[in-house]
Amino acid sequence: MVYQSDWFVSVGSDVNGGADRHHGGIIATLLGYCLGHLVCHAYEALEPPAAELTVKFKKPITTPSVFMVRAKVNKEMEGGWVEDGHGTVFAEGSATYVFTKIEEAKL
Repeated sequence: MVYQSDWFVSVGSDVNGGADRHHGGIIATLLGYCLGHLVCHAYEALEPPAAELTVKFKKPITTPSVFMVRAKVNKEMEGGWVEDGHGTVFAEGSATYVFTKIEEAKL
């Protein structure tokens, strides 16, 4: 089964990391959160903490702008990317998550 999540994000110039450019740390945070949220649903688990997040920045995102944060999870792969909806990919990311077993409390 394939799980996919698409988020539309609108940003102004108050999140700039440079002149008219979106801050990369916020892009990484959005990718990590979107991936974690999707992994939570795909594996029917509480949102797991990320052990590792890798982001490859391809192109700067100018501000203000609207873009999409997308994630896909299946048996073969998990990953996310940020795009403009017209085929331009600004960043790609992948993550490793820590799943813990929660045991029932004993009274």
